[in-house]
Amino acid sequence: MASVPRFRSLLLVEEKLLEAEYFMRRLARKRSYEHGFELNAFLSAARSVTFLIQKEMSKVPGFAEWWEERRTEMRKDEAMRFFLDLRNYSQKEGRVSILGQGSTTRRSSHWFASGQIIVPECLREVEVADACRMHLARLARLTLQLADAFPAWSCPHRALTPDGIRTLALDLDDLDVALGYEHGFSNIDGFSLEDRLGILRRHFDDVDFDEILRLSKLRPRRLRARDEPDGFFRAFHANLRARMHPPRDDDA
Repeated sequence: MASVPRFRSLLLVEEKLLEAEYFMRRLARKRSYEHGFELNAFLSAARSVTFLIQKEMSKVPGFAEWWEERRTEMRKDEAMRFFLDLRNYSQKEGRVSILGQGSTTRRSSHWFASGQIIVPECLREVEVADACRMHLARLARLTLQLADAFPAWSCPHRALTPDGIRTLALDLDDLDVALGYEHGFSNIDGFSLEDRLGILRRHFDDVDFDEILRLSKLRPRRLRARDEPDGFFRAFHANLRARMHPPRDDDA
């Protein structure tokens, strides 16, 4: 009996993106230790995205060269590099340095503070929850770029299209047998190729690219008027944050 082809899929990548979103949204509502717990969970889920991409696509023709270009871009992106370092630190070294503020009348606010890892300039005035939102959006955009570059390998539903079966050299009669049907089962008189492919697609999970697109559009939150810090809080925390970000050697 023929074996079912090993279709590549970004389904697990999508799940990790949604997992990261789950912790990111909880992060914005937490204080004290709970805030750190949610941040660590977000960092772990977010880091898994690139691990899973490499695992799933490692044997796809042309992926290694494409990924090396993306890695070069990510190394040059200070925010992306910071989140990579942050996850490694939180997993292997200890607590991520955070500066927090809360009151009985305003929501809590948290910012990254430079410690063992120096916070890049682009994130020093950005609250932790918003920095995580922006990082998640970058990962989602990376995933969409990958799906556009390798559509037939990104999802079984994209593999089972006229272009996909040509790219992968799929024999649909063999696929019928691999799924437990008679040879040529889905080759029905009067059905077009697209009709036949539609029957076969029902046997495989789809990747929800609309969800990934939604994540790719995440932006920093817009504060309600009552949550905006007053002049005293802005001045106080701007001064405190400045003390928490010592100049780097290359800034001197």
